[in-house]
Amino acid sequence: MDTLTLYDFIPPLFQALREGGDSLTQGEMVEAVARMLHLPDAVMERRHTRYPLVRDFDYCLAWAQAFLKQSGYLTRSVQGVWVLTPKGKTIDVQEVLPAFDTEDIPGEDTLAAVEGTN
Repeated sequence: MDTLTLYDFIPPLFQALREGGDSLTQGEMVEAVARMLHLPDAVMERRHTRYPLVRDFDYCLAWAQAFLKQSGYLTRSVQGVWVLTPKGKTIDVQEVLPAFDTEDIPGEDTLAAVEGTN
């Protein structure tokens, strides 16, 4: 994979939650999604251009989580714990992807042109 966009976060987010018993802490989700995307350390440590205290990965993951929460697939049961809703437990991720329009989400350029990812 030469480029990585917010769109790429949706399938591993669902997979990580489903493999984690439908709920994960933020830290567990970061670790699982990064592992599933096969991201090297250099990519994981890259900083966002507008918000240098924030990693690009975390910025994009947060937007993907926000989209899924707003769409009713994901919620936060307590601070820092993400949970699939009943709708999120039954939806096929392929049905979610067409609705995920990255044109409407700020920061689309944050992980573009990532080299060396698989």
